[in-house]
Order: sequence, then C-alpha cells, then structure tokens
Amino acid sequence: MNRFRCITLALCLLPVMPAFANETQLGADRSLLCAATRALACTEDEMCTSGPPGDVNFPRIVRVDPRQRKVVAAWPLENKSESRIGTLQEADGRILIQGVDGSQAWSVSISRASGRFVLTQSGAEVGFVVFGACIPD
Repeated sequence: MNRFRCITLALCLLPVMPAFANETQLGADRSLLCAATRALACTEDEMCTSGPPGDVNFPRIVRVDPRQRKVVAAWPLENKSESRIGTLQEADGRILIQGVDGSQAWSVSISRASGRFVLTQSGAEVGFVVFGACIPD
C-alpha cells in the first residue's frame, strides 16, 4: 500500500516538479525519482511516432540511484527492469548519465535547476527520445 501512495504522490507532483526541483537543486550524488511524460520512437524507414511512454514500452516512473550506480523502473510494476549506470557526471548545470542495455545505448541529461530531463536511447535501426522531470527521492 505504501508503494501505491508513493506512486500516486509522484504522479500528483508531476506538474509542479520543475518548481520543486528549482528549490532543492538536484545533484549527481542524490537519488532521484523521475517521471516520463512524453516519448518518441523513430526508425530509419518509418516516420517517428509520439505518445505516452508506455506506447514505446518505457516505464512511467524510474528511480536513479547514483550510489548503487543503477536506474530502476519503479512503475508500472510489470516493466520492472534495471540498468547499470556506466558514466555519471555534472557539467554546465546538468546531470549527465550514460549506460548500455544489451545492444542499446542510452543517455540522459537532467537540468539541476528545473529537474526536466531528455533521454535518448538507440539500438539496431531504432531510436527513442523520452521527456520528463525528476525530483529528489
């Protein structure tokens, strides 16, 4: 039941996440809870499609744990997956994180001031762009 409350709270906070992040100043040394709001999927042969993250099998909420060097899908629960963080650094007011899952490489850039993020992931003949926002966990 507590997990459900946490997820519900995160979804309710989504519209105010950038303002909250602005007050707390995110950092690469702190765990983050990130909510994806929009996703694009593109292939070389087809036009790009846009929609909610679930349309491209991306979790709606992920937890970034820099100490454990991993990103874990937190919701929906059926998408429970984990990614190892390869590199993590801060530059020009952004938190930059990169990793590899099987044959797919990913990279995310998170604004320390607003909490907004852009994630890109590329694999064999497909690319994804996901937009969202993060708060301290």
